[in-house]
Amino acid sequence: MSSVQRSSTSSLNIRKGNKVVSISPDTVGPKTVKLEYFESLLSPIVTANMVVVDAADGDVPTSREQNIQGKPGSVLSSLPITGNETVDFVIENESGRLDLSRYPLRVDAVASIGKESERESYALSLVSGYSYQNQGTQLYKKYQNQISDTVTKILKDYFDVSDDRLKVDITKFPYKFSGSGRDPFKIILNLASKSVPSSSKDPGYFFYETKEGFNFRAISELITQEPLFEYKETNVITDDDPENSFRIISSQSIRDQSLMNALKSGVFSSKNIFFNPKTFKYEQINVSLDLEKYLGKDIEIPEEFYSTSRVHEHILDIGSLDNNVVSDANNDPREWQAKSSMRYNFLFSQIRNITVPCNVNLSAGDTINCYFPYATRVNKTDSPYDQHISGKYLILNLCHEFDFSGGGQSYTYMTLVRDTYGLYTNKNKA
Repeated sequence: MSSVQRSSTSSLNIRKGNKVVSISPDTVGPKTVKLEYFESLLSPIVTANMVVVDAADGDVPTSREQNIQGKPGSVLSSLPITGNETVDFVIENESGRLDLSRYPLRVDAVASIGKESERESYALSLVSGYSYQNQGTQLYKKYQNQISDTVTKILKDYFDVSDDRLKVDITKFPYKFSGSGRDPFKIILNLASKSVPSSSKDPGYFFYETKEGFNFRAISELITQEPLFEYKETNVITDDDPENSFRIISSQSIRDQSLMNALKSGVFSSKNIFFNPKTFKYEQINVSLDLEKYLGKDIEIPEEFYSTSRVHEHILDIGSLDNNVVSDANNDPREWQAKSSMRYNFLFSQIRNITVPCNVNLSAGDTINCYFPYATRVNKTDSPYDQHISGKYLILNLCHEFDFSGGGQSYTYMTLVRDTYGLYTNKNKA
């Protein structure tokens, strides 16, 4: 089994109105030579880039509005591609299928790469079909339920998302707010940092889209998922080894723990001053990093690092959206504001890029186990992997790349994040 996945398309079409044109790599006319598909925990939409080579052989009919003689030409000029066209595709390889036939992407931008008398190449930037709906929607309603219920209601009311395309972790506290003319995605992204899951005291959520649909997931829930796959980095390659499909082809450390940066951003400890506009009193709360769940071992921080390294000031929301006088704070920030910032910053303590043979079953928000070689001159047989940096990682960003011009070679590129070190956690110590 090769360490390089080879992919093919069972369908790849671009549609405008009632016109449908195949741009599959194996067509005689316009063909896609490269496609990159992206997901990210930091993006509420999936995106893609593709490169099309068009022989302009006359397969695409045109109208006199595009050409006064009615001559057929390239898809770019004859369809024509001006934006908002839909692109659907199904790509298959040994790992499975990447199927966007039911939920096609839309053309956001087009750029000409090269043009000759009988040949044209162009690049298409694609975005989720929900992105245009989002930009055309402004919310002015008032919401007051549990944050998770509000997120579900917004996505169902304005995007008609079915239950099987929606994964929302239940939150602990309600929150009253007004839409104030903001678009739905901006509102939900804002709610993510204000949310605490019902299953944990650790605040912090991500709102993102994958090929399976929308996700509003708690960090604590994401990092406690069972790893989907195990990947190993090794220089020893044996032909027809089934493990080749789960080999780390290349890896690069982008960021490792920086204690000075952590101190500056108040990751370990912060002083928080809250002003109550009803009583005109100030309350000071010192918050130290005290999380329940980690990707690696429990956190080990020298005691002196728990001295206050950053000061935050907040104003409590007391009754701003209530008709009557109230005393309780709206989604009390003392429960989440300081710790939410700590949780996000600490999650990005370690960032690593890896390349593996294409695996379309992987998505942003999944966890995987990674094993990296241990640098030593002595016998590596007993313990060949570095138990410090190896272990469980969370997929932050993901790209499936399909290069059809090179025989369908395909790879998956991932940006992985991790909060603590260690191959063995408290749950699976050897």
